[in-house]
Amino acid sequence: MTTLSNSPPNCPCGRSPQMVTGSSAGERREIVCPCGRRLDVAWSPDGWTLRGFLTPERSVPVSGFSVEMRGRPDTERYWFEHRGGLAGKRVIVHVVLSPSAKEAQVKALGMKALHVFDVTSPVEARRRWIDRHEAPGETQRSRRARSGPDAGVRDAEPPSGSSAP
Repeated sequence: MTTLSNSPPNCPCGRSPQMVTGSSAGERREIVCPCGRRLDVAWSPDGWTLRGFLTPERSVPVSGFSVEMRGRPDTERYWFEHRGGLAGKRVIVHVVLSPSAKEAQVKALGMKALHVFDVTSPVEARRRWIDRHEAPGETQRSRRARSGPDAGVRDAEPPSGSSAP
């Protein structure tokens, strides 16, 4: 994490995107850089902290994402690098998002895509994937019990022809 003081955070491209002023402790924001990256920042007593960023992709990775999601006209594609919950190794994670459907699919390595509902931002989809994969020692059953049946995250997409909860 990079602490950024009260000044706007710098994107990895070197630009300093515009940001709305004013904040409260723990507040998180998504900032869009002119280069297309999405920055995830959080406010702390020390100032703005860069929590991560997503880089846009030109094409949808074919393997592991639904044909329906890949074929939507408003589909946005991003990737981010993650270190941590997956044995501390560097992993490239892909996000495929449809803002109009409020759905995203997030996938790393050979894992099954995580289907996220009620999301309109790639940063929010990234946060949910990280929350899901960084809970050390938790099992699928304990995550389900903690999050409840309507948490908006599923390991698989709904059956064809059915709507998301």
